[in-house]
Amino acid sequence: MSRYWLAFVFALGLTFFCNSSPVAASSIRLQPAIVRGSLGTGEKQKGYVDVINPDSSKIVVSFNVQAFRQKDDSGAVEFYEDTQLSRGLLLDLNEVELGGHEALRLYYQADAALLPAGDVLAAIFATVKPVKDAPAAQAVRVGTLLVLQNTSTPKRQLAVAELSVSPLQFGSALQAEFALRNDSPPVNAFFPQITVSTAPYGQQVVDGPLVTSGRQRAISYVKPGNYLGPVKITVSVEGAQKSRWVFAIT
Repeated sequence: MSRYWLAFVFALGLTFFCNSSPVAASSIRLQPAIVRGSLGTGEKQKGYVDVINPDSSKIVVSFNVQAFRQKDDSGAVEFYEDTQLSRGLLLDLNEVELGGHEALRLYYQADAALLPAGDVLAAIFATVKPVKDAPAAQAVRVGTLLVLQNTSTPKRQLAVAELSVSPLQFGSALQAEFALRNDSPPVNAFFPQITVSTAPYGQQVVDGPLVTSGRQRAISYVKPGNYLGPVKITVSVEGAQKSRWVFAIT
């Protein structure tokens, strides 16, 4: 993207620790943190996540699948059980023992015929079982998010809810703050493509953060460079747009 960049506040809340005293605990890593994909009609698609034991001690890890949704406009997510999702997203293992510094490739199969049509939001979790006879039980759970478009493209209804810019732009870059709101009916979640025009200095098309039905996401835009004079900043996404004029000396 050359010298242009877009910074997002994108809190996924993938990893969390449960029940703890100040004692040493086992740890685990899953990668990648997020998987994006699509499924054709009737397709059965295989994928994988890598499960890594970064410590020298042996651990026992269990796996499960849950659905997720964004619970606020900062991008934080919450997880819940969904029987249809559990039937359509199968893991090849339920539990495994990993030696010190050992890694495992955990495969999963997504079945388009069994999963809900449209956008599918899922999480694959790995949970380390607490060590027996430890002075304090501590469970560690980490996850990978899956955002899958199943069979058809749902109708997208996005709005540019806010566009805030300083009318006088100084320093080393053009800057703007804006928010995208997803007004689509549930379940609808995707990474929108955003076009930011800074006429007469061209435009950029970039991927936005995940935004689900009924939520909006705040985004900070910075375009470094030398600019002088009036500039029209326009944010466009899915047919919606907002514009502001600024005077720049950067």
